[in-house]
Amino acid sequence: MQIAGITKEEFKHIETQVLTANKHIQTLSQNYLRVRSVSAFKQLLEMTRISKNIVKIVKTDPRKFYNVEPFFYAHLPSAVELTDKYTMLSKQPVKDKEIQLTLSKTRETLTDLNDTIQIDLKDALANDIDHLQMEIEFANRSNLRRREQLDWRGDDK
Repeated sequence: MQIAGITKEEFKHIETQVLTANKHIQTLSQNYLRVRSVSAFKQLLEMTRISKNIVKIVKTDPRKFYNVEPFFYAHLPSAVELTDKYTMLSKQPVKDKEIQLTLSKTRETLTDLNDTIQIDLKDALANDIDHLQMEIEFANRSNLRRREQLDWRGDDK
């Protein structure tokens, strides 16, 4: 039996991945209050917002899961893990050079990961973008053809 073009087993697996992703997103949201810098807060906020969009897209069309598998298996879990460790380390009273360097590298990695998650969102939307571009091209051609017909007949509009 197929649901939305995928098998029942695939659908159940995707449902499980969506539930896991929602838990990860909830963890990211909880870290808002734990970060100490405004830039880290903004970064977390954006990462969470984009992640919610990806999950919403997959919930709406489970077939799109396959376009963004790395998001579910690697990118989102890594973001949660890095954020958890970052917030834990940033709260420590000892701030030696090693901790500062590690925090700095983590911020850079989270920035890169945020960019990767944005690419995941584009991957989730790729088919929709292609479809819309085809619709736009069709509409433009239809309009052009209609204008040509009107010009040929001598009608003003």
